[in-house]
Amino acid sequence: MILRDYSVEVHSMEEKFNPASYPYDFLIVGFPKYYEYPVLYALDYLEHNLKKRGHVIPTLAYCTQAGHSLTDFSGLERLLRKKNHRLITSKSFPYANNLLIFSMFGLTTPEVLKENKWILKS
Repeated sequence: MILRDYSVEVHSMEEKFNPASYPYDFLIVGFPKYYEYPVLYALDYLEHNLKKRGHVIPTLAYCTQAGHSLTDFSGLERLLRKKNHRLITSKSFPYANNLLIFSMFGLTTPEVLKENKWILKS
């Protein structure tokens, strides 16, 4: 068994954390999506706050969504490549629309709620 010494930190864009001055070996970015794309605020934040690294940084991205279509991560992937980050995996996670935030989608059915709970456990 190989044991490694890892340190994990969680930061938000709202706290004005600047990853450009911080050393890291792996990056995970998460945000909501609108329509098929990650929110522009998140992409703009990454464009201005990620610096180009001297070595490749593996990156994982995820989006939460109420809609049915999957997230298009291609724009994010292009942005990350310019900064020498490589998107190694991406995932869209559905969430319940039980507050009817997006009226065009309707309330989330009990069957989908049950499926979402399974997704989060696996």
